[in-house]
Amino acid sequence: RWFNNPEDWRRAMALNKIKDPEAIPAGTALRLRSGWLKTNPIKAELAAFRGDVRVVRKAAALPVMKGMPLSEGDLVETGPNGFATLTLPDNSQVSLPSASRIRLARLRQVPMSDSIDRRFTLEQGRSE
Repeated sequence: RWFNNPEDWRRAMALNKIKDPEAIPAGTALRLRSGWLKTNPIKAELAAFRGDVRVVRKAAALPVMKGMPLSEGDLVETGPNGFATLTLPDNSQVSLPSASRIRLARLRQVPMSDSIDRRFTLEQGRSE
């Protein structure tokens, strides 16, 4: 139920050298490829900003406002006097100082572990 493809459990067995999936001891650590697991898209939020800040989604600039939901693929850019803070559902934050640009490359929740798979691409400047 946790795999994208119902047959991926066979790959997991091979990767972990498991002969009998019915006899895996409790607490056994398993290696899995992230691409095998089901995920759900999530949103980040533009929690705070100051100055010149742009959000670009699918090549279109959007009006920026506090609390704005941000999606996988969005680009957030700060101008020379801009600053932005993004918040994720687990309350982690990403801050962008002036003259920075970051793409939200992946924003997914992994139901199997209830974890967040987040990947950002810093295209210019800095982030924290």
